[in-house]
Amino acid sequence: MVRWAENTKGIPLMWRDRWWRMFDRDPIETWVHGRITLLGDAAHPPLQYMAQGAIMAIEDGWVLAQHYARPAEAAPAGTEPDWDGALAAYEAVRVEHCRRVQTTARAWGELWHLDGESRLQRNAIMRARDADDYAFTDWVYGPTALTPDEEPEMFTPIPLSSAAVEDRAA
Repeated sequence: MVRWAENTKGIPLMWRDRWWRMFDRDPIETWVHGRITLLGDAAHPPLQYMAQGAIMAIEDGWVLAQHYARPAEAAPAGTEPDWDGALAAYEAVRVEHCRRVQTTARAWGELWHLDGESRLQRNAIMRARDADDYAFTDWVYGPTALTPDEEPEMFTPIPLSSAAVEDRAA
């Protein structure tokens, strides 16, 4: 039997004194060049604020596989796969979705690190929301779109200036 105290010996060795750099890059519009494509962080490295990096890479692979498999299922035996069509369809839907995640993650990072009046406004907006209302993330956590017309509408941000902040001096 392992004792609790023995399991905690590694805690002082954790790198709690290190600051990990976060790198950001503007979304790119072209992921496909010939028969070569980018996916995952190579195509769309997001900041961590939406926790979407790994799932976006998985979705990229799934969407590409779906676009590859669909025409292949209907093609006569011995027909070459339509890689050009699959890659074009993949790029047509994933670039926009991942651009949305990248830019939203960047905005959320800014939102979580506000101070002063802006932080008070953010807190007032968050307090006013129903605790079970996740409408602002439905667009990202819903089904993965296979075509641009299946991509859900994004949540409309609530301007910080719309928040009524209590006068704390009173």
